[in-house]
Amino acid sequence: MDQQTHTNSLQRNKQHHIRRSQTFRNRWHGSRLRTKKQLNYHRKVTGEVEAHICAIACSQPPEGRLRWTMQTIADKLIQLNVIDYITDTTVCEVMKKNEIKPWQVKEWCIPKANAEYVAKMEDILDVYQRPL
Repeated sequence: MDQQTHTNSLQRNKQHHIRRSQTFRNRWHGSRLRTKKQLNYHRKVTGEVEAHICAIACSQPPEGRLRWTMQTIADKLIQLNVIDYITDTTVCEVMKKNEIKPWQVKEWCIPKANAEYVAKMEDILDVYQRPL
């Protein structure tokens, strides 16, 4: 292969790669522009819901079960009318965020709640509910 043929081959190869990268960039940016933002988004999992998840996870599991599963916690939240819909994945994310691991240690769970404890907990939850 002579020098001129080699140079032409390199130039064609370079132009090909430039076109491919431009095509990829245009497609990627185009797809990013086509995604529409969800305007009605609001957080369903409030501090109150998180507190209920923690309390349920730390309580005795349902009869016939050795432990709570993410799905049984989600079902219990819906049954108690805490939230209208929640997935087991969301429950898992909340537990991970709050470092809730009741299967590892039992003693740390929330103690028996008396009226004074519940009143103080409600005051704290009200603070978390305030708009920023």
